[in-house]
Amino acid sequence: MVVVCGSMSHFGSMCQVKEELLDDAVPVALPDVEDEDIAALDEANYRQFVGRAALNHLKRVRGRNTFAILVANFDKHGIEDYIGPSTFAEIAAAASHGKRIFILNEFPPVYRDLLSAWKAVPLHGRLDPLVQLYRDACGERERQLDLQV
Repeated sequence: MVVVCGSMSHFGSMCQVKEELLDDAVPVALPDVEDEDIAALDEANYRQFVGRAALNHLKRVRGRNTFAILVANFDKHGIEDYIGPSTFAEIAAAASHGKRIFILNEFPPVYRDLLSAWKAVPLHGRLDPLVQLYRDACGERERQLDLQV
């Protein structure tokens, strides 16, 4: 599975990325979506919801079945290829658990050195390198299972 990470202000774009990956038979997980009921929460309950949703997504990032994370980094607040603090925390969690890290667009200059050190791969807006690597890895896993039978 590929876990998509990114700013929730770009959730619609993350859904489009999910559909493209599903079209290529790559299973995908997105962050939990906020529904209309969230607006009715008081500040304390809202913070609790946000914290719970963030922890749930971190569990997906670190999950045993997670092949990689894909950071959907779009421009935000006049910053090209924006990666916010929550997304950066997800990247760090993925790196610490040995997960592959893909950045949909370019590395933001502020994180370039660290992302490179963590072997993150910039996709320059193209999903096909991720899809091919996923297919290759799945094919290798199937061959290993065949050998065990």
